[in-house]
Parts: sequence; structure tokens; C-alpha cells
Amino acid sequence: MKRLATLILIASTIATAACGDDLSKTSKKSSAHIDSPADSPTLNNQVNNTHIVSTNNSTNNGNCGDNIVDEGEACDGVAEQTCADLGFDDGEVTCSVSCSINSNGCIRFSCGDGILQGEESCDDGELNGQAGKCNSNCSGATEFCGDAIINANEACDGANLGGQTCQSLGFEHGELSCGECGLDTSGCSTCGDGIVGEDELCDDGASNGTYGHCNATCDAQGAFCGDGIKQAQEQCDGTVTAGTSCTSLGRGRGTVSCNSNCTMAAMCTMMPTTGEMAFTEIMADPTLSTDNDGEWFEMRNLTARVIDLSGCMIESSTSTGMESFTISTLSVAPGAYVTFARNTNAPFVADYTYNAGINLNNTSDSLALYCDDGMATNLVDYVGYDNGATFPDPIGASISLNPARVSATQNDLGSNWCVASSSFGVGDLGTPGTANDPCF
Repeated sequence: MKRLATLILIASTIATAACGDDLSKTSKKSSAHIDSPADSPTLNNQVNNTHIVSTNNSTNNGNCGDNIVDEGEACDGVAEQTCADLGFDDGEVTCSVSCSINSNGCIRFSCGDGILQGEESCDDGELNGQAGKCNSNCSGATEFCGDAIINANEACDGANLGGQTCQSLGFEHGELSCGECGLDTSGCSTCGDGIVGEDELCDDGASNGTYGHCNATCDAQGAFCGDGIKQAQEQCDGTVTAGTSCTSLGRGRGTVSCNSNCTMAAMCTMMPTTGEMAFTEIMADPTLSTDNDGEWFEMRNLTARVIDLSGCMIESSTSTGMESFTISTLSVAPGAYVTFARNTNAPFVADYTYNAGINLNNTSDSLALYCDDGMATNLVDYVGYDNGATFPDPIGASISLNPARVSATQNDLGSNWCVASSSFGVGDLGTPGTANDPCF
């Protein structure tokens, strides 16, 4: 009976302590409180392997886990703090089984680690800050020439010209472009700068508006040779002015045409005037040919133009009378020699055959060239040899004017003549149609 009474007393005491206020709960929590991770080997191990922010007030008593944050608990079930509250950049805070804060899920960002995380816009790791890569704070791309954005120290970037045009820069025409992030005005132009712009037909710079160049507004070629309009600088352009002829120009006979350089074509042939031709060689007494075959004489054109001898007359005057012939058609090139022979049996090919119109006297005779240009009869040249008095009087050789004395006045003097020394044809001496032998 005594043992039964004792058991009833113990049971009554337990029941009394559990029923009623919170005194029993407080007593139990106080008896199980852990002040630090060192008080419990198990809790200490949890702290070392997790980001446990608060363990001083955590507990492993029977109330941790009831989702009520009691005294001594940092959390219970759900952590109300965030990673940001704890100084981290991102992540999730959890509540540990011991009702302490677990920050294992929190992270701190590191710009430059090559991992795009959190609020980073980009992260190219070691390439950050380089052109075309993320910038140094991972907030966006690094500014560089070619990103189509006009950054500092750039006037343009690609097609982004910042609203600028050739016209806004003071040019008249053209298309502005961007090169290496600087404005390129090479495609811009203004009439007069020597560059043919987009809206220009031509541009000769400072020469615009002058003959042969672009006009002053760069929209058309100015006056030039070949436009069919005779300008003051031109003798003609394409065609000659109506009524223009060799005669009207005072240039003898022939036709007038226009050269490609807008000058009159030298198609006119003029009769010579006094002194423009000279007698240079006379064969009056051949020995290896008969007089009929071997007599001849030579003249030279002393001008730089073609001379027309057509219609001119050669006259010979001797003691027995005057003889002459009229040249039908003959022209002489500038500076050229021209030969006249009695017939086609001459020992060389003559330029003109006069068919015995003149018989040269072996001793003394004269030759004269007359040309009538329709306005006057001009004595072009005259020479008279004198049977050896002052002129040479050879046999089988021509008398030859000193090549250093060729003129229509120098040939009047017998001392300027000598005997030819070069052989021609069948063996007589002379130089028909070529330069004379020198006189010594």
C-alpha cells in the first residue's frame, strides 16, 4: 500500500506541473538553451559547413520547428531576412534545423569572372573593357569605334553621322560618309573645287567658265574646239565660214577646210612672190647627152609653205631672141628643189618637162620666173650667166649656186656659183633635185 501511494503522489505532481500557465515551457527552454556553437558539438559542425549567420540564440529544444520564432531562435521554418540584408548580392536565405539563419544560398557577384549573374548586363571575363566586349563594371558593352554609337571623341560611327550632311558642312553637293569614326568629306563637292560632284557634269576648278573648260555653274561643258561654234579663239569649228576660200584669204588657189584643232587646214597653194624661189643650178652644155636630152635647170622653194607654180611662166632671153613656156600644173613643197628638163629622155627623172620650149645657150643666157596671181605679174627670180666673165662656163657640168648662198639676190652674183663636182645619170656632173656640191 505504501508503494502504491508513492506512485499516485508522483503522478499527481507531474499532472500539476504540465497543466496551466507557461511556467513549464520556460523551464524546459532554459534547461535546453545553448549559448554558443561550442556548447554543442553537433551545432558547431553545422556552423562550420554552412553560412550560419546567428547561432547564439538558436536551440535544438523541442519547440524549434513549430514555425514560431521563440526567444533564442533566429528563425523558425521560414527566414524573414534576405541575402541583401546580410550583405550579399543575390541568393536565398533559409532557416536551419536549429532555427538559425543559413546563408549558404547567398552569393556575392564578381564582375570579371566570365559568369553572367545578378544585375550584370554582361561579363566577358578577362576581355572586359576591350572593344566589342563588356565594360569593366559589367553594366554594358565597352564603347568603341564601330558600335554605331557616337561616343566621346567620335564625330560619327558607321552610318550614324549625327545628323550631319555635306550641305550642313558648307558644301553644295555630294554624300557625306564616316571613316574611322571621323567625318569623311571626300564625297562632298562645290562647283569650282575641281571635283566632279554628284550633281555636277564637270568641274575644272579655277578654269571653270574659260574656253575649253567647264562652265561657271558646273552643269555643262563650256565653249571648246569641236562644239561646232566658232569662238574668238578659233579660225573655224567643224566647217569654215561660208564664202571663205583660198582666194578670199589671200592664199592662192585650193580649198579651205577646218583642222581638228579649229585652225584652217593648209590646203591652199599660193603662187610665189618676189624672192620666194631661186634658180640654183643650170646645165647648159652637157657632153654625155645631147643638148635636147641633157639640158636642164633647177629651182628651190625658199618658203615654209607649198608654192603653186601652175600658170607661172619661165622665160629665157638670148641674143637670138626670147623663149618661154607656161607651167601647166606644178607645186613645190616647202624648202624643196624642183627640176625642169627639155624632154623625158633626160638622164634623171625631172619634175617638169618643157618640151624644147627653151634652148639654153652654151655661153650666155638668162632665166626668169614670172607668176601672175590675178592681181599683178611678179618677177619671182632672175639669173643671167655671162660666158665666163663672172659666172663659171664649164662643159659637161652644171653651174651650181653655193649652198651657203641660196637666195634670189645671192644668185645674181657670178662669184657665188661654181662648177658641180658630183656625177649623175650617164656621167655628166651635177646634182639635179638635191643639195648642191659645196663651192671652194
